[in-house]
Amino acid sequence: MTLLRARALAIGYPGKVVAQGLDFVIEPASVTCLLGPNGVGKTTLFKSLLGMIPAQAGEVDLLGRPLAAMRRDEIARVIAYVPQGQAVEFSYSVLDLVVMGRTAHLGMFAQPGDVDFRIARQAMMRLGIADLADRDSSRISGGQRQLAYVARALAQSAKIIVMDEPTASLDLANRARVLEMIKSMARSGLSIIMATHEPENAFDSADQVIVLERGGALTSGPPQSVLSAELLSRLYGVPIIVEQTASGRYVVRPDVLI
Repeated sequence: MTLLRARALAIGYPGKVVAQGLDFVIEPASVTCLLGPNGVGKTTLFKSLLGMIPAQAGEVDLLGRPLAAMRRDEIARVIAYVPQGQAVEFSYSVLDLVVMGRTAHLGMFAQPGDVDFRIARQAMMRLGIADLADRDSSRISGGQRQLAYVARALAQSAKIIVMDEPTASLDLANRARVLEMIKSMARSGLSIIMATHEPENAFDSADQVIVLERGGALTSGPPQSVLSAELLSRLYGVPIIVEQTASGRYVVRPDVLI
């Protein structure tokens, strides 16, 4: 079954349509990369897929049901969200932050139990941050906090995880760890939708890309077919070169002197 389908979707806010006529599907056990310049509407699209803001036109189906007809807790059992660079306003421990991902599975006023804490700890172990469990989440590095948010999404046990630039604040080692974890999650049956400004991430990790251009034009398909030098040059406003190395990896670089 298709997990998520957008049909003739228009996104935006009352009085302002950011993009329209968007059509795409998210299949099980897949990685989808969303690319586009700043301000094009990537975060707005994510909020629309999460049911945080209503579609301006068209529709989104989640597990064959209209998203607009689903309750917040029903949506949260299917789709989780990893924000970009979000600060922590209160002094939660990292473990408590991660176990918040279990909220959608608890009844009203219910407290997380042993099973919920075990799932949260397992998610932290998968990301190599189990040793942070008792640390104050407001006093760890931005990269460590980003990994904690990924762990929180894993603990949510959703079928789809939406990630807004999950590697943006990470060092090289943690970036590689998160990208490998994304591929591992897809192999285990999860579907990942992640925004990125790094086309190489899409070549390395994605089954499909969704490219959102200014004015709302959308292109989707396999990265090797979609991410041409011509499209990327138009997307980012500078000449781009796309090369494939002898090992088969793709390298994307500006064709300008900086």
